[in-house]
Amino acid sequence: MIKSRITSLFLLSLMPAVACFGENSPVDSMSEGSHPALPGLPEIVFCEKPKPEVPSSAFEMFQSESAGASGYWVHYECKQACEDWRQCLVPAYADDHGDLITDGRQPDSAKQALAFVVDGMAGHVAISNGGDKTVFIHTGAGGTRYYLKPADTLEKMSSARTIMMRWEKGYTSPIVQAPFTKPITWGWYSRTSAEPTNIKDLNKRVASVMAWSHDNLSDSEMFGTLGCSMGTNATFGPVLWHGLDPIIDYQVFVGGPNMWDLNAQCGRRRYQQGFCDMDGVTPCEEDNDCRSVDQVAQCFKPDRYTTIDLLFNQLPNHIHVTDACDIRASDLFTVPYAPFDESSMGFASGADWTIDHQMDFLVNLDAAQGKTYEELGGDEYWALGHFPYVFNRIQPAENRRWRSVPDSHHCDAMYSEALEALKAGMNF
Repeated sequence: MIKSRITSLFLLSLMPAVACFGENSPVDSMSEGSHPALPGLPEIVFCEKPKPEVPSSAFEMFQSESAGASGYWVHYECKQACEDWRQCLVPAYADDHGDLITDGRQPDSAKQALAFVVDGMAGHVAISNGGDKTVFIHTGAGGTRYYLKPADTLEKMSSARTIMMRWEKGYTSPIVQAPFTKPITWGWYSRTSAEPTNIKDLNKRVASVMAWSHDNLSDSEMFGTLGCSMGTNATFGPVLWHGLDPIIDYQVFVGGPNMWDLNAQCGRRRYQQGFCDMDGVTPCEEDNDCRSVDQVAQCFKPDRYTTIDLLFNQLPNHIHVTDACDIRASDLFTVPYAPFDESSMGFASGADWTIDHQMDFLVNLDAAQGKTYEELGGDEYWALGHFPYVFNRIQPAENRRWRSVPDSHHCDAMYSEALEALKAGMNF
C-alpha cells in the first residue's frame, strides 16, 4: 500500500512539460509549488546553473583555514536562486565537464538535473525521463558522485523513475589509503561552520532532499531508496531519526548501515558479542559459534576499520571538531567519547526503530581486498560488525530481511541483486 504524505500539502495540479525538454520531460507529472521545510528539517533553495556542463557553476563556495585534525569547514550559497525550480531544470552531467547523463529507456535523451543548497551544503539531483514508481539513489562515502550504472540498468529493466543525487565535494580529506587511489570527499558529512556537529543533524540534509523528491517528483506512486556503504547511512538516517518512515514504501541497503557505534569504530568501545555474517541474527562470540549456520560463516562485532584507519579517523574528527578518533592510538583511548554517541544509530537520541516498510539488507562477503578501487574486498573490511546490530534493532522483524552474497566485493550487489530486489519489492 502506498503511504500517505507526511506533510499537509497535497498535489495541486499537473504541470505541462518544460518546452526545451520535449514531451518526455519528467516534469509532466510533477506537482506545483515549492517544498517548505518539514518540521525540524532545513529548507531547500534551488539554484540556477549558468553552465549546465559545469554543475558547480551554480554555487559560491566559502572555505575556512584548516584547523588541525578536524580540517576546514565549507559553506555554499546559490549564485542565483531559482524562483520556480521547474524553470531551472537543465541537462544532467556527471560532474564538471563530465559526460552527459542519458536516460536508460531513452538513450537519445538526457536526464534533467537540479542544483540546490540545503543547510549550507550544495548538491544535485538527476531525474529520469518518465517512469512511475520512484527509486531514490544515494552513493557511499560523502555521496559526491552519481550511481550511474545501477540507475541506467534499473530503468532498462523496469518502469522505475529514478532520482540520483550527489553532493558537491565539501571537505576533502588529505589522507589517501589503499584501496582508494585519491582523496575522499565528504559531501553531506561536511561541516559548514566552525562549530562541532554530529551525523544525525547533518543527515537532515539528506532527509530534506528525500522528502522534497517524494512530494514533488513521485506523483503519489510508491517511493523506495537504494544506497550502498555510507549511502545506506544517508538513506536510513531520515527514517530512523527524521520521521520519513510514512513516505517510504521500500528500501534496499547494500554494505550497511555501518554506523551503529562510532565509538566502536574509533576503538573507544569494545563488544564481546557479535552476529554471524551469513544470517545476521545468530549471536556469537567467536567463529565456531557460527558453524550451525554455515561451515564458512564468521562472527563479526562492531569494531574499528583497519585498512583505512587513518582515512576514517578524519570523518568523526572533522564532524565533531576533535582528535578523539585515533585508531592507531586506541589503547590510550579506551573511554567512550560522549559526543560520538549522538552520531551513532545505536545511541543517538530520538531514534524510532519501529518501521512499517520492508527493508532488504544485502551483504557482500568473502572477497579479498586488493590495492585498487575494483578490489574493495567483502564487507568484512567495511565495518560489517555494525550491520547486524542495526538490522536486529529494527521492529517488527518481518519488515527486515538479510541476504548474504558470497564471493563478492563491497557494493557489488548494487549492480544486480539489489536491482532484482527493488523490482520484486516495488512490483515493477
